[in-house]
Amino acid sequence: IHRRLAHLTRKGCRLILTAAEPDRWLPTRGSEDSALRAQNRIQDQLRRQGGDLDGVYYVRRSELTQDRERQGALRDILNRYAVTVEDVLLISANRPFLDAARELAIKTIAIDPDADPTADRCRLLDRTLKSLG
Repeated sequence: IHRRLAHLTRKGCRLILTAAEPDRWLPTRGSEDSALRAQNRIQDQLRRQGGDLDGVYYVRRSELTQDRERQGALRDILNRYAVTVEDVLLISANRPFLDAARELAIKTIAIDPDADPTADRCRLLDRTLKSLG
């Protein structure tokens, strides 16, 4: 997956990952929490493959459960990273998040674990990324 993501970033795509905000949020200068360690591991893997990670957007849990809030999170990502809906492709297994993106005219690709119950989400993501070239 890291190799395929790095390939997309080398082609000029910006990579912004989303994750649920951790229960224990400790974004302080003097400490590194598990979320930051995970983000750093992803960044390191992408760099080793010649790619880059523009950022990780931590979505508040309320934004994952309420339609209005999901759209607000997506608008915040657009503003924060100075991108337009025409330049965004959301790849996700979260159907409500995909629906909110579509309502904002953001292009989407759904990763559907039900389509291949024997494959885990990483394998499904890898297949999706492969199809993008």
